[in-house]
Amino acid sequence: MWGSIQIIKALFLKPFILFGNSIFANFDRDKYENGEPSAQYEFAISIIDRQPKVSEGLIRIAALQDNQKSIHWLKQNYKVMESQLLTTLINSHEKYNAIYSFGQLDNLKKKQLNKMRSIGNQGDINMQYLMWWLYVNDLGISKAEAYTWLKQAAGNEHPRALFSLGILYHYGYIVPIEPKKAKNLFNKSSDTGFNLATQFLKNIELIHKKLTHRHKIDKVVINE
Repeated sequence: MWGSIQIIKALFLKPFILFGNSIFANFDRDKYENGEPSAQYEFAISIIDRQPKVSEGLIRIAALQDNQKSIHWLKQNYKVMESQLLTTLINSHEKYNAIYSFGQLDNLKKKQLNKMRSIGNQGDINMQYLMWWLYVNDLGISKAEAYTWLKQAAGNEHPRALFSLGILYHYGYIVPIEPKKAKNLFNKSSDTGFNLATQFLKNIELIHKKLTHRHKIDKVVINE
């Protein structure tokens, strides 16, 4: 298991960097540091001129969680940082955008949310995942409720929900960091044909190989 934490830190960057208090003044630091996607995106945009690499890393992590503002930002800017993972992420967004009619869920009324809850409780896995998506995009669902819906959707093998739950275990958001559990969820998602999970696994393996190779070189240098 050497390198598990290094992989987590290396993949897209987990930048809990102590900036000056003035930068945090307009942001809920707990939300940002605890991985709430909307807070990550808003903070990332606020520092993009001063810390572009940190900002882009945060936007990518938020996008992996299905934050729409982050995905749209990547669609507009990813040519300067091309990667297969980003391409797969954007393609995945286009597919699910059609399924859920994203962009039509702003300003949901309490009655509408209750109807959606009722549909989810009847076993509709797309609705179960959509309730999580509302939280990810700061559209009226609490983290605690959203996490319950995500677990239900993943338990019912919703491809995107399996991947999203894996992301939480990978980065330690809401739940502790558990690389084995994260990888198991990514594999399950990949087995359903969810290409983003497949590509994410490839990136993890690639980073692991690089870190392992670097570790072997360091050992040789130390022992010489």
